[in-house]
Amino acid sequence: MLFLLERDAYSVRSVIALPSVSDIHSIALIDGGIIAVSTGTDQILAIDFATMATTELWHASAEMVDSHHLNAVVWSGDHLLCSGFGKKRSDRWSSAIDGYIYDITGGIYLAGGLYHPHSVVPFEGRLYYAESSHAVLRTIEEPIARFDGYVRGVAFSPTGLCAVGTSIGRSSNDLESIVLNPADPGSGTGRCAVSITDDARNWANATIVDCGEHANEIYDLLFV
Repeated sequence: MLFLLERDAYSVRSVIALPSVSDIHSIALIDGGIIAVSTGTDQILAIDFATMATTELWHASAEMVDSHHLNAVVWSGDHLLCSGFGKKRSDRWSSAIDGYIYDITGGIYLAGGLYHPHSVVPFEGRLYYAESSHAVLRTIEEPIARFDGYVRGVAFSPTGLCAVGTSIGRSSNDLESIVLNPADPGSGTGRCAVSITDDARNWANATIVDCGEHANEIYDLLFV
């Protein structure tokens, strides 16, 4: 289901059923509709609201199940990008260690070998994203900063503020620096919080908003 809200009051204006989309994780806008991540079927789908016609733009596999865990879709200029975990090596998502950022428009992988990429955001000529299990915010070229928890949710304000979300993840018995997905088994590690800075390249004096009283996980962030 897609909920459309009134811009000022945030009240629900309408609800649109999306029967062709399974386990929707992210959307991007197009003229007269949306592009949706159908995580449950490994697909990126375009949906026309006038006719509700659905067009597949890309699929990570032909299995039609959540085997790559596609989770973000975003426009970077006139190129459509998405992120995914890559194939699991066991029944747990912690075994998916070959994640990627894929340029659907260009038909190329922009980055690979990532451990749970999320929250792809273009800003001022750079592409930022969370490599969640390494607990870092990074660009295509390099990691920028490490955070306390499973990093997921990256947003920029029009004035250049950058916000990064962290969730309470799971500790790894094998690798001390790895933070596993909150859905994986294990003891909790990290904190549920939002870190905010006026310079995405410098987090030394970041403001940290602790959200642990209200939740254990943050999925996405948006400045409004």
